[in-house]
Amino acid sequence: AIGDVVDGSDGVVIRIDDLGLSPFPCPVRVTYADGTITEEIVPVDVWLSDKTSTELQFEAGTVTKVEIDPGEYLPVVERSNNIWERT
Repeated sequence: AIGDVVDGSDGVVIRIDDLGLSPFPCPVRVTYADGTITEEIVPVDVWLSDKTSTELQFEAGTVTKVEIDPGEYLPVVERSNNIWERT
């Protein structure tokens, strides 16, 4: 789940929360206002180390959308908390 999206002078910090019991690598896609798309993957090792959240740092800019597993490959029960859109 997307826990938080914080804009800062050094970039955008996105907190990803693990709400499930099955660890998988977690693809994260960030879309900026200018149409630029950046993707990163949270490695499965993060979740295997008993962490329940992690933070990713992205370049500064106006983020309009954050998606976890945009290709919908992972076995997720509740997808509504995998998308964050700026309002």
